[in-house]
Amino acid sequence: EIKYSCAFNRLSREVPSMNASIHPKCFSKWSLGLLLLTVICLSTNAYLTFLLGKYTNTIPTTTSWFNLDPSKVVIVQFEGRELWKELYVGPNTTQYIPTIYNTASTWNYLYSIRHGHEYIQYYFGKTANGCRSHGDLPLYETWCKLRAMRQVQADFPRAEYFLYMDTDAVVDYQFRDRSLLDLLQNMTTEWLPDWNIDERPFALNQEGPGMWCGMVHEGNFSHCLNTGTILWKRSRESTSIMEHWWMSADDPYDSKELNPLGIPFREGSTEADWHPTDQAKAQSLLRPPFRQYVQVVSQPGQLAQTKAPCLSDCWIPHNGKLGCFIMHYCGKNKKPKEIGISEYGRHIGEHLKKRGRRISTGCYRRAVLESSDDEIQLSTEFDTALCRMELFGSDL
Repeated sequence: EIKYSCAFNRLSREVPSMNASIHPKCFSKWSLGLLLLTVICLSTNAYLTFLLGKYTNTIPTTTSWFNLDPSKVVIVQFEGRELWKELYVGPNTTQYIPTIYNTASTWNYLYSIRHGHEYIQYYFGKTANGCRSHGDLPLYETWCKLRAMRQVQADFPRAEYFLYMDTDAVVDYQFRDRSLLDLLQNMTTEWLPDWNIDERPFALNQEGPGMWCGMVHEGNFSHCLNTGTILWKRSRESTSIMEHWWMSADDPYDSKELNPLGIPFREGSTEADWHPTDQAKAQSLLRPPFRQYVQVVSQPGQLAQTKAPCLSDCWIPHNGKLGCFIMHYCGKNKKPKEIGISEYGRHIGEHLKKRGRRISTGCYRRAVLESSDDEIQLSTEFDTALCRMELFGSDL
């Protein structure tokens, strides 16, 4: 008699000369077990799918922030002003001290490397004749943030997400331990659950109530934009938006259609005649054909921003602080701006001192916009002359 063991899927030791095989009587037992296991697996999968759909059916975004490489997120800034100022201390003795814009850039750079993000600041080279439009018209320097935004996509070809910040803006101290991926996860799940970043890849922040929002309301726009902070995902639509926005700098002033607010958007404003520049032309992005690709943050259901959560707080003393992810010391009053950003210089010193590190303010990656030509080409060199520091790790 040949004995068999279904458990081991082979003939027993009583028949060692025969090759191991499955006895026909085993088939019925195994088939029943396999069928039962399959039913259990399919039922479990269906139940988990139901639960996942139940709690995520209001989250249309297809992006998984948890699986995204943090180095594919870039913080980009642009500065057309001097980052160092001379301080006369005596005969033949001059010290150079960092400006508040230098301090803000250093803070944002340290934040970036702490969380594994990339950072770059663009500035004008010695041969650049200021900021000039595609049609060679002189522009107020804030317009050239668009040159930086277009350039950064060429310089970081692997990057997928970009955050532009004016140099009077800093990642708020209270959010220093949270990465930009955390911010994006929060925005697209809890804060703006209806935002599909793949369909609307270009995000613009709102400004708080004030003179500018009053002008926008009179121009029949639905939102009051501030372009000091801009978040976008690399896409054909985002690139088209930036190209259109940049080219609109050449639009005529006397066109009601192209200049609905009726302001000199190429020129810098004065105390007596306040007006925005690139920000005024950004309002046109809220109209076809680009409106469908733009997400307004925060509080897209109203004209102006009045509370958190929010991407950026354009802080003016009389408005108070909202507690946004980014603290933007906007406005023309320099005193509160200097006080606020200088506080971040103190944070830098204290933070590094605790870890036995030293860094000179002004140490961050920079690239020059050498020519006034707006042609996009890869930046071949990055300026490291301002970077004077000891080596430090990711524990910053």
